[in-house]
Amino acid sequence: MVYELGWNWDELEHLAQGSLAGHLLECGCQLTGGYFMHPGDKYRHMSFQQLLDLSLPYAEVRFDGQVCVAKAEGSGGVLNFNTCAEQLLYEIGDPSAYVTPDVVIDFQDVSFLPLSSCRVLCFGAKPSTISVPDKLLQLVPKDCGWKGWGEISYGGYECVERAKAAEYL
Repeated sequence: MVYELGWNWDELEHLAQGSLAGHLLECGCQLTGGYFMHPGDKYRHMSFQQLLDLSLPYAEVRFDGQVCVAKAEGSGGVLNFNTCAEQLLYEIGDPSAYVTPDVVIDFQDVSFLPLSSCRVLCFGAKPSTISVPDKLLQLVPKDCGWKGWGEISYGGYECVERAKAAEYL
């Protein structure tokens, strides 16, 4: 975004908003409802059939830092305040200091304004007052074969029903 939109590396407000867009999109279809099967909760529930037809979201980022996340008109899934808020909190340890390579972000004042059933305006990300840690995680690749696995845990109300539904996804 720095190069495409003409930002400077010291425009931390813009970098915070741009990183908000990246954070919301990082898990793809989770933003359009992938986490949203909460049986019995009328505000946070998608049917199993809806989960089979999730759409991939995208972001519109303007040169002034305005961010709007969206999905194609008529596509599957749900994009609204709740799905955005749920994804915002994903893998966040301290909402006042989310560390990225470009900026440490304060997400405490982030809000979402639905513009339609497939577009949500995202605002309020700002640079944190907490500085970058002295040490960051570094991954060093080593060629030593391949191993892969996947797992997911379910907790809370109706967790068994959600876990059983996951068998078919």
